[in-house]
Amino acid sequence: MQGVILAGGLGTRLRSLICDRPKPMAPAGGKPFMEYLITHMARQDLDEILICIGYMGQQIMDHFGFGEDFGVHIRYSWEDFPLGTAGALRNAASHLEETFILVNGDTYFPCPYAGLLEFHRSQKALATLAVQKKEYPAGYGEVVLDSTGRVTSFRESDSASAAWVNAGLYVMERKILEWVPDCGAYSLERELLPKMLAMGKLVSGYGFDPPISGEEEIFAGAEMELHPFTDIGIPERYRAFKESIEGGKEI
Repeated sequence: MQGVILAGGLGTRLRSLICDRPKPMAPAGGKPFMEYLITHMARQDLDEILICIGYMGQQIMDHFGFGEDFGVHIRYSWEDFPLGTAGALRNAASHLEETFILVNGDTYFPCPYAGLLEFHRSQKALATLAVQKKEYPAGYGEVVLDSTGRVTSFRESDSASAAWVNAGLYVMERKILEWVPDCGAYSLERELLPKMLAMGKLVSGYGFDPPISGEEEIFAGAEMELHPFTDIGIPERYRAFKESIEGGKEI
């Protein structure tokens, strides 16, 4: 199966720490952040990887080449100006398989993909989000699910109670591009997915945390030790990831 990495953003919030490279190339433990993503994707048998690049994208191409040193085959989709997360997929349409695994280039979630993919297929969903419980979801946004795992809404949350949040990992059907406008920047998270919900399209959420009351059948868990997903989009989270890696943490 094909893996797709969104790596074309400007990374403005991280510029105070890294201004000479794109965000996915932020160093941690002697290697760029994206190398952890690609290594995990290779372990999950995703040997065909498409990287959507833009801002300082040549650095990504120079480091990863065509993937031969990483056990994968890499292709690139280039955007000449920022297109947003959904716009980047629209731009890469001719390279996309019918079903693909999508990850954000600034998010690392070392989880098994098999259960997510199986759930997506069983639901016959157009998009399935990997979700994980956060004790304090503020700053991430909450993914609201019904008893079958269908996403019913996205909402901002300032609650201290645990909630499902988007872990930056998806299974997608290429058909979703039918609802992406053919011009300008367009966001997957803020525009396309809410639009699909409003149209009654099936978007699902698969939880990787231990099941909570009433969710045992939907969220079956995983067959490997799970770690919290890491989002390096802001300085505090990047520093925490970098320090954990350089402190010897296995991920």
